[in-house]
Amino acid sequence: LATNDTVKFDIAGSTKWTLNSSGNLFPAATTQGIVLGATSDTAANRLEDYEEGTWTPTDQSGGSLSMTVWVATYTKIGNQVFFEIGFAFPTTSDSNDIRLSLPFTAVNSGDNTGGATLSGTNSSRQDCWLVLRNTSNLACNSIANSSVSNATYSAKQVKLVGQYTAA
Repeated sequence: LATNDTVKFDIAGSTKWTLNSSGNLFPAATTQGIVLGATSDTAANRLEDYEEGTWTPTDQSGGSLSMTVWVATYTKIGNQVFFEIGFAFPTTSDSNDIRLSLPFTAVNSGDNTGGATLSGTNSSRQDCWLVLRNTSNLACNSIANSSVSNATYSAKQVKLVGQYTAA
């Protein structure tokens, strides 16, 4: 079926895919996708979810931590979320641990589902950034003398890149 600006692909009288005038191909339902690496339709091989975007990370620690965010981007492929956050803390900090919001809730697994690494900072600190299971929180813990404790920052610029499994 064709109109002035679309081509529709029908099977048994029902539209399954639409090609628009910009050249974009759309499935008729979000449960449809492109099957990769298989000769028959299996859910495990179907790419049905891809998204890129931005979000505004917020303080989830229960304190009054304020920060300046200059980048917060993500790419979601299936249930895998890849993210980048660049931010700076003010010259003062609160005593709560650092928890930042993420764009999607993490899977409820037996362990924390992912994390982030520092790709740049003006601090010599070593920290462990964990995505907490069944939340949309990224938590920071300080690693010092082989022990882990809650971390606070003051007047620091931080750049993180990370990944986690979404629910």
